[in-house]
Amino acid sequence: MNVASANEKIITTPYSRLLGRRSTSPRAAVSGVTRAPGATIPYQELLLPWGRIAPCSHLPPRVKPVFVKGVQGIGGVICIYCLRHLAPTDFTREHVIPEAFGGFEGNLTLLDLVCAQCNQHFGDTIDRVMARGSPVSVARIERGVQPPEKAAGVVRDRVRFAWDAEDETHRGMILTLAAEEGQLCVVPIPQVGFAKKSGRGLVYVSGDTLLDAEAPLPEEANPQGKVFLVTDSPATKAKLMEALRARKIPFHDEGAEVGLPIASGGMIPVEVRAAVDSLVVRCAAKIAFNYAAYILGREFILDDSFSTCRNFIRHETLPSYRIVEIDDHPILADDLRYRRQTNGHLITVAWAADGRSVTGQVSLFNEVRYRVSLARNYPGVWREIRSGHLFDIESRRVDELTPSSLARPGGVVPVTM
Repeated sequence: MNVASANEKIITTPYSRLLGRRSTSPRAAVSGVTRAPGATIPYQELLLPWGRIAPCSHLPPRVKPVFVKGVQGIGGVICIYCLRHLAPTDFTREHVIPEAFGGFEGNLTLLDLVCAQCNQHFGDTIDRVMARGSPVSVARIERGVQPPEKAAGVVRDRVRFAWDAEDETHRGMILTLAAEEGQLCVVPIPQVGFAKKSGRGLVYVSGDTLLDAEAPLPEEANPQGKVFLVTDSPATKAKLMEALRARKIPFHDEGAEVGLPIASGGMIPVEVRAAVDSLVVRCAAKIAFNYAAYILGREFILDDSFSTCRNFIRHETLPSYRIVEIDDHPILADDLRYRRQTNGHLITVAWAADGRSVTGQVSLFNEVRYRVSLARNYPGVWREIRSGHLFDIESRRVDELTPSSLARPGGVVPVTM
């Protein structure tokens, strides 16, 4: 299990976008734990098959929104997140799915339901991280929501790329996203490979890490063994060698320099590791919560049974139970785990198995599925709830899903009495 820190989880994906084929290896799920002060949220690590990187064209946001408007009560309009009574002028438009994931005709939009302060807070924190530092950050570029030139916006510390080479010398070499001639590609960064203590293969350390004298080397690195430099210029090479000397690591500049066995424009297998932490999960929960507000209405979503999820999204208050689960199961009834009908976003809301609690599902680009416990033991009058929408990336339309097209959300977020 790979854990980056006490508050960060790592998802490892065989990144076959660059291979020009879909992965045929079975997916694996490994239980893991993300800890936060006062509570524990279990997550999973998923191995996901991806498609090939292809030329991407920017889809300009052309939105004809469909609004759901809040109702003014005594003392003003209530924000569904902070629950403050505010003037209508204190509210701004909130999209069910952040605009960073595409502009759509018939977009689902909340009006007078989310105050400007909450909207700004989400945009500066959880929305930004989901767009630039999560498992779907590359998909935004690959699916044409962002042009390849935006590849530099993917946060390197949260979405990491490594060469999944067959030979042990190059396996694990650190890569970064770049754009060449309108194509998304990967490029090795300046780094140093150290022999592993096991005697098999190398462990690579970025040049930035090596130059930071306070940053420790990986535990598995043997600094007294083989050293392999990857540089892009004589100046970079000199900096890396100086950093090695400062760390008292022996390095002898002997022998001819050789190029990497990568043909420009060719395809190589790349492994992607994307962080899934509270920021990412809260954004997924917010999308599900927004959708529930759009479908169920303001009065329904203001019920106190939704407050646990509301406080988790707005204030990162963690409950004692599992509020979000992550897996790779399909939302659509005719989808399989290894084959999907659409690359669009999917959102649903429905009763949980007990008939008294409400659960939501979110799958951006129809990849990772987040199952959110929106409310437990709703005390109000029962009404039929089973709704879903598809945000089609290719047509830029939002279509309502028929109940028969939705898979039964078996094993939804468990409800305990």
